[in-house]
Amino acid sequence: MALHKQNQPINSFLAAFLSLLLPGLGQVYLRTPAKGFLYFLGVSLGALLVYLNSLPLTSWRDLIRFDEAHTIIESQKSEEGFNIDLDKLKQTAEKIEQKPHQELFEHEEQKLMYKPNWIIKITGFLQVVLIWVWSISDGWSGERGTNMTAFKRRLKAQDERYHKDEKEQ
Repeated sequence: MALHKQNQPINSFLAAFLSLLLPGLGQVYLRTPAKGFLYFLGVSLGALLVYLNSLPLTSWRDLIRFDEAHTIIESQKSEEGFNIDLDKLKQTAEKIEQKPHQELFEHEEQKLMYKPNWIIKITGFLQVVLIWVWSISDGWSGERGTNMTAFKRRLKAQDERYHKDEKEQ
């Protein structure tokens, strides 16, 4: 990728596309590498939360398996439809928390130091999605958005156009 000159406009569509490929890459293209690193770090930490709370992994489908959330939704269904019953919700959540991950505790040498938590898994998944979308929208806003250097550059160009006649006299 070629370096841009200071006055050359940056393509915001390309920045959004780069952020779609890898969160934070569009921000690096927009000359804000610190912000790009923060987006990448946020998505990476969210993915790590999903991975660690999906153990034991037997296939990639284990990463997107939310059995506990499905159990809670099923507990709220009734004959009239979908009603939230706080007592049933509390009982179901207690059963889920009491249910040990049997596969994790079968072999002494393969024990984990912690018990995976489905709430943290869902939170990590939401973190990945929201930060990634935010990275894409920030890349799309590019020169028009939160990039302060670009804003100052546009302001200077407008000032030069406005005062062009005064300078000629």
